[in-house]
Amino acid sequence: MKIAIQGVRGAFHQIAAEERYGKGVDVMECPTFEDVCKAVSQKFANAGMLAIENTTIGSFLMNYKLIREYELFIIGEVCLQVHHNLLALANQKIEDLRIVRSQDYAIAQCSEFLKKHDHLKTEVVTDTALAAKNIADKQEMNVGAIASVRAAEIYGLQIIAEKIETCSRNFTSMKVAIQGVKGAFHEIAVKEKFGKEVEVVECQSFDDVCQAVIEGSVDTGIFAIEDTTVGFFLPNFRLILENNLFITDEIYLQIRHNLIALPNQKIEDLRVVRSQDIAIEECKDFLNKYPHLSIEVVADTALAAKHIANKKEKGVAVIASYRAAEIYGLDIVKEKIETIEHNYTRFLLVSKVPNPPNSSQNKATLLIDVKHEPGSLVSALNVFKIYDVNMLKIQSVPHPEIPFQFMMYLDVTWENQEHFEKAIEQLKKRTLDLIVCGLYVEGKINTQATEKTHHATIRVDEKGVMDMPKQKILNEIVAQDWRNWIPVRNNMPADYFLISGPCSAETEKQTRQTLDQLLALNKVSLFRAGVWKPRTRAGGFEGNGVTALKWLQKFQEETGEHVTVEVATGQHVKECLDHGINILWIGARTSANPFSVQEIANAVQDTDVVVMVKNPVNPDLELWIGAIERIANAGITKIAAIHRGFSVAEKSKYRNYPAWSLPLQLQERFPQLPMINDPSHICGKREFLFEVSQKAIDLGVNGFIIESHIDPSKAWTDAAQQLTPQALNEMLAALSWNRTNSKENEPKRSHLDPLKEFRENILNLDKDIIKSLGKRMEIVREIGEHKKKHRKEPEDPEYWNLAQNERALVCKELNLNEKFVIELFNHIQSESISIQK
Repeated sequence: MKIAIQGVRGAFHQIAAEERYGKGVDVMECPTFEDVCKAVSQKFANAGMLAIENTTIGSFLMNYKLIREYELFIIGEVCLQVHHNLLALANQKIEDLRIVRSQDYAIAQCSEFLKKHDHLKTEVVTDTALAAKNIADKQEMNVGAIASVRAAEIYGLQIIAEKIETCSRNFTSMKVAIQGVKGAFHEIAVKEKFGKEVEVVECQSFDDVCQAVIEGSVDTGIFAIEDTTVGFFLPNFRLILENNLFITDEIYLQIRHNLIALPNQKIEDLRVVRSQDIAIEECKDFLNKYPHLSIEVVADTALAAKHIANKKEKGVAVIASYRAAEIYGLDIVKEKIETIEHNYTRFLLVSKVPNPPNSSQNKATLLIDVKHEPGSLVSALNVFKIYDVNMLKIQSVPHPEIPFQFMMYLDVTWENQEHFEKAIEQLKKRTLDLIVCGLYVEGKINTQATEKTHHATIRVDEKGVMDMPKQKILNEIVAQDWRNWIPVRNNMPADYFLISGPCSAETEKQTRQTLDQLLALNKVSLFRAGVWKPRTRAGGFEGNGVTALKWLQKFQEETGEHVTVEVATGQHVKECLDHGINILWIGARTSANPFSVQEIANAVQDTDVVVMVKNPVNPDLELWIGAIERIANAGITKIAAIHRGFSVAEKSKYRNYPAWSLPLQLQERFPQLPMINDPSHICGKREFLFEVSQKAIDLGVNGFIIESHIDPSKAWTDAAQQLTPQALNEMLAALSWNRTNSKENEPKRSHLDPLKEFRENILNLDKDIIKSLGKRMEIVREIGEHKKKHRKEPEDPEYWNLAQNERALVCKELNLNEKFVIELFNHIQSESISIQK
């Protein structure tokens, strides 16, 4: 077994490899983590070892990006307690040393030790074990390295000081302070972040959480800071500021509220409901349905649940988590009673010591104070535009010293660390005060940690919340051949299938008449009809919902024709399954929302349903793949992709721009996935359906989903793009089904010349460049008018030099010829100045 590691022997990566595969494992030394990925990708090594996160710094985002970039798979994990030691040549004491070398993160983790020995100068190197090796090879006196015991053994160095890391606890003995008791959402967030062995310290108030962090009795504290229903929790943020604490991490949880009480009670038996004011607000629509319930506000939901259990209070319920019901032996009277289904809370982890800057960080929380005069805030925030820093959130907060004046809370993210640092430098010049509240790695949404685990719920899961398997980060998509789950119709050309039906199930009569005419063609494998219609604008027809499902259930039973329906929520899935419909598709608006897709994935888990995933409305291949992965990770193997075109700003004769290269890339990466073309939504008009359908056949599509209506002129939705069954039959007959395929089950390939396809893609990109250039010149004309009005010169050399520097940075990132791009923009600038004059 050969394992590729970054660094040399003695590195923690080697120790981790030996921990997993034994001391005899063959280690392949690589200079960088990218070289590790290359070694695995090119099969020079059986596997590679990459550090992905630790309990001090957090996630190493760049390593995860490399895994994705090289299309590698995670096959296992090793959790290793890291102890840092000060190594040097023999017969030296710490007083003899002048320099200490190590990686930046190791130096940061040993900051308190190094402060005690301030005569030591630190030098940052790329590899801790290599620093130890160099000291031994060169026999460097008065120089130490922060590295492992293993490095000391291999290179014959002595350990001058051992276990010098600031946080000496390993991940299993981490102490975290929460407000409340076990079963609170704060506890669920902590356990999800650090694992079930983390030690949770219960505190009565958030003030007590701060005090525990300041005193050092815990490693970190956790605060809810905002949610998607109530908004920003200003008192908690003030506590963080007033106590001089720093944000070190963030956690997002989907919040599921449940009505829990002593066993064997119905909602009619209850008199009182207790919970926090925020939870009550988030469940007010449910509570309004039961006016006999008296509401009592308490400070802690989980504590209220505990009191009910201890005092055996009948007739009293609490709004709390599944976890609270499980811990205190209560039953769930009603589950998921929150008004807004997509209800999320963001939690912050805080410490008295900030995270040292490192390349894995991509998010910051800032607090700025600007002059109270016109344009000062805009001027400050414009820095983010210049340096390509994305502002996720802006929130005014009362100034702590000046009544009725405000500072601005900001959450920002970035991809380029150097750009962020420059933005901060410029921001300092444009503000009265700038406080960096924390640098950390952007958190990921968790939709599972607060899901069902209690015995009284519909879906039984004997494991506790913290025993639930974490979502797989990277997984192979297993897809069955479509012939296993789509019936083949005799009148369709071989190796193709057709899904058809009206855009909307408007009335029972209209839906049945359309179905009967389509059945007569003997070409339609699945009958489609819109039951829930996610409309772009408010006020339109949004479907007949469950009423239409009952029609479709009856039609399916009477005719034997399989029915497929679009779903957008977990509840939609449940309704479909309850009505015997187990072929589903996810629409373009839904596939663009990872929260919604994950909710659907949770709902279909452990079922035998068919799920087809439409591309998201925006042309984002990774978002499309991500939606498919979420469904595949739920164990669904009857899965397909639907190409329905993309919404773009440029004018086009099509309703949704086809962007053929994206489905082709998807097919190239996942040839096992059936590809279905939706010309109805690409075209938006029936007169274009033929040309788009023919193009799809030429590119190797497996099937079509085409809208058909008994009378399109009277259709309630998308009338212009629907065909009558007869017109659909005529169009299908006119198409050239010219694919030759010698192997029945072999995935389809394009019949077009690949060079021609590449050139077409380049031409389309060139058109986009020209359109962007046209828009740029429109803005230039507006700038020219503004400058003339205010008597300013057309040329601004200072701004132009700054802009060219920024373009040069982008060139380096993209590995483009910097000289070529700079000269190109000089020509563009010349034309721009001419226009302004």
